[in-house]
Amino acid sequence: MAFETKHQNRLSLLLVISTFSVSLCKPLTLNNPSDPNSRSYFENAVVNCLLGVYEACTSCKPAPGPWDSFVGTASSGTTLGFGIKIDSNYNSYSIAQSQFNFPGGGVGFIGTPGSEINFFITKKNANGQLDWLNYVGNRTDGRFDILYRENDGIYFFLRTSALLQFVKHPFAGAIGTDGNSVVGKLNQNGEFIWTTYINNSVNGPDTELGSVIDSQDGSGLYLFGNTVDGLTDNGTLNGTYSGQDFFIRKLSYDGQTIWTKVYQIPGDVTLYRPVKITEIPNGTGFFLTTTVGTSATDLSVSYPNNKNSKPALNTKLVMKLDQNFDYQWHRYVGDGANPTELFFNSDLAFNDSSFVMGTTYGDAVISSGLNHPNPLNGDATQFFSLDGSGNENYSSFIYSGTEFLTHGTTRLLDQNLDRYILSGARIQSSVSSGYISEVKKSNFTELTRYYTKGTNITSFQRHCDGSYTALGMSTADIPGAIIPKGSASLNSFVTRFKP
Repeated sequence: MAFETKHQNRLSLLLVISTFSVSLCKPLTLNNPSDPNSRSYFENAVVNCLLGVYEACTSCKPAPGPWDSFVGTASSGTTLGFGIKIDSNYNSYSIAQSQFNFPGGGVGFIGTPGSEINFFITKKNANGQLDWLNYVGNRTDGRFDILYRENDGIYFFLRTSALLQFVKHPFAGAIGTDGNSVVGKLNQNGEFIWTTYINNSVNGPDTELGSVIDSQDGSGLYLFGNTVDGLTDNGTLNGTYSGQDFFIRKLSYDGQTIWTKVYQIPGDVTLYRPVKITEIPNGTGFFLTTTVGTSATDLSVSYPNNKNSKPALNTKLVMKLDQNFDYQWHRYVGDGANPTELFFNSDLAFNDSSFVMGTTYGDAVISSGLNHPNPLNGDATQFFSLDGSGNENYSSFIYSGTEFLTHGTTRLLDQNLDRYILSGARIQSSVSSGYISEVKKSNFTELTRYYTKGTNITSFQRHCDGSYTALGMSTADIPGAIIPKGSASLNSFVTRFKP
């Protein structure tokens, strides 16, 4: 009882001190509980924090908005935006590809506008105005994305036949012809700091990256890819190249290879396309997702702990690694149908080592919950939930009525909640709309849905005030957009909104 009384006294004293401090620096007339700069707002936050409301204990600066702003005004071609990241001041950084030659810096537009596709990265300030647009190479087939580290810089990976700037490990093959996977870093002004090509110093096209992520402990970047050549610039090499391998490589933030771990792929595998590496939040390991094609019944000749048999010629595979990147188990998802390849991924790992992922199909597949809404007539995304041991907990498509939902990006809402946030495109009667949904993790029930502007939301970030900054695409102009769409058939835009 004495401890409880003493504890209450301390809380009361803290409340008095906090509210007194506010009265010294804010006029009494500022008494609007919804104004983050007002006395009433702060007093309520202090009380709620002491009562255990977590959100009230955090400092939240509301995001300016709402607003809409296209990446640039385009008069021709198509512009597709795929990844966006936001800094603590609500500036946004996004990566896109286009056939249109926007005014910009970097390496400039390469090739002939209208036929050649180029990658570019843009920065918009907190109010949606364009700070800069810089080109980072012409496009060759492969995955790509953007990362942002606060007070550090912007990282990207992609595949290009261009020679970029400040190269650490050289381009391999013929510039302008041979696509090379590359990882690069820009500063917050969009200037190149370094780039490094991932190859064997002879053949660039023989190596492909699926994803690049930041490590949870802030020690470097993890690269996940595959190669049919033994790579050079390995750092410390763990394993032996066989001529058909997937690999994980760790890079320092200044672009130096720390180590490379090699995993041999069985010889009867005809397709191995890396999609994503995801670190488990509790530090116990990683999940790898890939698209695999093989005539064999399974990969068990090299990886014996298979949880099920291969259901189709081409299918999605989940592999679990421990914290030392050693193989633990693998499982195929989907049944009897080949997946439709999208650039987006929706892989999420949770504190309990469970895993959620989405795969898009145009065919009928078996599901624990909802089946495909209309097989052979449209693509729709099926979600799968696995536990940390590789057992499938649940699977289901997500839709209501006669519609098709395909996924863009997923984000955790809270590790302690049985839900996550999903974006993508909703197609009904041949009309496409962007959306943001809140989904229950255990059975993929859609709890809420908010329709956005545009035809698709490919990537987003949710802010502490409940607002969103998102990257999407639109076939129509958006009234009041800070930067208008132009007359191009399809353009990419950044939007700030609060449902």
